[in-house]
Amino acid sequence: MFERILIPTDFSWYAQKTLHCAPEIPGVIEAILLHITDETAEPTSWRTLAEVKIAQSTPANALAYAGEILEKAGISVTYEIAPPGDAGEHAAILASAERHKADLILIGGKGRGFLRDVLLGSVSRKVLEEAKGHVLVTHFDEKTGPEHTPEGPRTDREIPLFSRILVPVDFSRPTAETIEFVNHMGGFDELILLHVITSVEDRRDLKNKLEHSMTTLSSLQRDLDTGVEKITPRIRFGDAGDEICTIAGEEKVSLIIISRHGASDHSKNARIGSVAAKVVKNARIPVLVR
Repeated sequence: MFERILIPTDFSWYAQKTLHCAPEIPGVIEAILLHITDETAEPTSWRTLAEVKIAQSTPANALAYAGEILEKAGISVTYEIAPPGDAGEHAAILASAERHKADLILIGGKGRGFLRDVLLGSVSRKVLEEAKGHVLVTHFDEKTGPEHTPEGPRTDREIPLFSRILVPVDFSRPTAETIEFVNHMGGFDELILLHVITSVEDRRDLKNKLEHSMTTLSSLQRDLDTGVEKITPRIRFGDAGDEICTIAGEEKVSLIIISRHGASDHSKNARIGSVAAKVVKNARIPVLVR
């Protein structure tokens, strides 16, 4: 599914926690561990842990320390440092993803220097907006603090990353493609299909929308062939982004998988739709945008 992933790191607590998510990603066998720094004029890579450990570069040596987490999990790691360039850090991250043909970018929702009340860092936001492929943005409970960074493959999450998945559906083509993507992914324990009815005109409209939603969700549930025993359809009313985040908290979801665009914006020129952007910003759990 995601054989080659790119993991940008600034060596912050948030980035370190994000590294521990990598071994849980389905199918991962190779990771590019990237640090953006002014200390290099062009991208420089090392193919082995031994090489990067003896490199005459402080950022490279720090990468070696971070990469041991991935190496111990059996993931082959390429270590890379690259300059931010005129376009900024996010552009350098995207260029590296394209250079290495990464299937997924795994990035922390925040980085070094961001205040705790900042919900999504500027670099993460720009990567999300401009990426051409899958982006998994992590979120963690900062109450635990840096001193609680784990030494093993687990974070402060109670359940594995790909175990209890929430997929918002608005019955558009992009969300149908996301359902198909999840169907092929497999390997998780439970799936929640959530449809949010954002407005109703009157009782008749409410009745019609409820009937249509229940019928369509039931059809999606029947058509899924994931091998998962528990698939739960849910219907909520209100703002789509808000309700998705609320349900994720109530159901103790481990991951949200959401389409980059939805029914209300998939034909527009925006690189990411308003609902997906709101969910990534406000969710307190990891979000995979495709």
